[in-house]
Amino acid sequence: MTHSQETDSIVSDWRLEAGIAITVCDLEGTIVEMNHESVRSFAKYGGEALLGQNLLDCHSGNAREKLKSMLQRPTTNTYIIRREDGSRLIHQFPWMRDGKPAGLVEFGFPVPDAIPGTLKDPQKA
Repeated sequence: MTHSQETDSIVSDWRLEAGIAITVCDLEGTIVEMNHESVRSFAKYGGEALLGQNLLDCHSGNAREKLKSMLQRPTTNTYIIRREDGSRLIHQFPWMRDGKPAGLVEFGFPVPDAIPGTLKDPQKA
């Protein structure tokens, strides 16, 4: 394996074991990719069996309408889910192919109860 092939493999594989859930759909809403954490996060809804399914079928009401709108007019959407088992920051954004929208990516980050914050001095950036 050449250095370039090894680097390509690492770059394409990093997301599989990232400590965040990564779910990808095409412009029709069909789930085309889930990393390991995404499969675990959605285990009670089918996990890996969700691949090939339409994400719109997994949502109802306002969430479904928001996703439909995002598939038609690509925009970003960020929010926090709070549950008994912990909170998650959800960030959804369009992915592009040849400069054109090709679907949506969703990152789901675990969020600790308390997040320290630091105010940076813009003069020392």
